[in-house]
Amino acid sequence: MVLALLMVGPGICESAAQSMPVEQVLGRLEAGDRLKVQVPGAVWVGTYQRFGAGELVMVRDSTAERLRLDRVTGLWVRGRATKIGAIVGGVAGVAAGAVLGLIVAGVCEIDCPTQTTGLVVGGLLGGAAGLGAGAIVGAAIPRWKRVFR
Repeated sequence: MVLALLMVGPGICESAAQSMPVEQVLGRLEAGDRLKVQVPGAVWVGTYQRFGAGELVMVRDSTAERLRLDRVTGLWVRGRATKIGAIVGGVAGVAAGAVLGLIVAGVCEIDCPTQTTGLVVGGLLGGAAGLGAGAIVGAAIPRWKRVFR
């Protein structure tokens, strides 16, 4: 099920990006955000400054560039892969923790938990550790998030 969410989740974000007008998307951004803007025949990467009067102003190579909003066909914002890292780390952690919990419960000789308890506790502890580690690793990975199509 988690694998299905990982595969479907980006599609949900893509469809949400399609349904919002570009002016509404730009209204949510802050000056200084890194942008990748697609217009017919070109893709521009720069720093968002402002929008208004039917145009987007961004800085590219130390020069303020003005792009007409009606020409914008795609828009991405630079972010971090924290959420994806946490999901992948959590899934891997649950699997590894559950296996380790089963092993510990199986080799224990004194005052031992049942294998079910080992599986559940190991899975929970491993999942929590993997979630945190994955989020930390994901925070170090930059990625473009599509916000308009």
